[in-house]
Amino acid sequence: MRLLLAVSLFALVSHASSALADERIEGIVTATRVTHCDATRRGGCAGTLFLQPTHGNGGALPIQVPLGTPISCGDDRVLLHALQGRVVVVTLAHGGSGAARAIQIAETEPC
Repeated sequence: MRLLLAVSLFALVSHASSALADERIEGIVTATRVTHCDATRRGGCAGTLFLQPTHGNGGALPIQVPLGTPISCGDDRVLLHALQGRVVVVTLAHGGSGAARAIQIAETEPC
């Protein structure tokens, strides 16, 4: 009985920790839509970006970009609207909400 309980608990913890792992998607930003900007906040624009994943043949994925989401190229901050046409890596928020937690330009060209 204890062995069954231990195995069940291990399976539950393993599943929960994999659900909390960061999901990262790389692709080309095909379009951006800025819905709100706040110059007083770092990561000052919110909106949506449309990402064509480098792996997969589906259409562009809409990804919500909440206000305050860090968008960077190396050590430099980048604005949401400047991502169009760029190759990026998007780290999605836990829970598969389709919202970005961070965005990093993946290109080696100067920002």
